[in-house]
This record gives sequence, C-alpha cells and structure tokens, in this order.
Amino acid sequence: SSGINAEYGSNEDISLPRSELITVMFCVVLIQCFLLYTVFSLCQSSWLGFNRADTVCAMYCATHKSLTLGIPMLKIMYSGDPSLSLITIPLLMYHPCQILLGGLLAPKLKYWVIGREQNSIIKS
Repeated sequence: SSGINAEYGSNEDISLPRSELITVMFCVVLIQCFLLYTVFSLCQSSWLGFNRADTVCAMYCATHKSLTLGIPMLKIMYSGDPSLSLITIPLLMYHPCQILLGGLLAPKLKYWVIGREQNSIIKS
C-alpha cells in the first residue's frame, strides 16, 4: 500500500481542517465565476466583434481546464514535496466546479443565443 501512496504522491499524515477546505471550495467557485464573467464581458465588448455563439464558445474554452494537464504539471513542479496532496486540492475542486457551473449555465446560454437568433429571423 505504501508503494502506491508513494507513487501517486499521497501522504496519509497530512490533514486539512474542514474550515480550510470549505474556504478553498468557496474561493474556487468565486474564481470560476469571476473568470466566466470576465470572458463574457470581454467577448461582448464591441471592439472584439464576437456574436453570441462565439461568446459562449469562448466562455467554455477559456475557463475550462483539465485534470489531465494539471495533475502531471503539479507532479513535475512539486516533485518530492510531501504536501503534494494538499497542493492538488484546488485543482481537484476546480474540475467539478467547472462542470457544475457549465451545466447550470448551458440552458440559460442556449436560450440567450437562440432567443437572439429567433428574434433576428422574425424581424427580417
């Protein structure tokens, strides 16, 4: 068992208080919301000229990051660090957060894009 733990960088002796875990989770959600709002605002600015569909695409592509890239990068950067398990926690929280927020926003963004297209068809 210790061979597997050593290989994947886990350390059973490290503990994280529940209050700190909740704080990290709250910060991750705030960061994700901030990034989504920032990309949305930038894409809606007149100087970029993005339409609504482009804005939605940018919101998902610019803010969504993958564990398949993040975990190996952290393992390289913090190789041998006994607190690697703690260092990966924000990334491990960010991934489900982006999936949940993306799922919650998808119907609203779909209506936002399609509603605009239907209005322009009716006016023409």
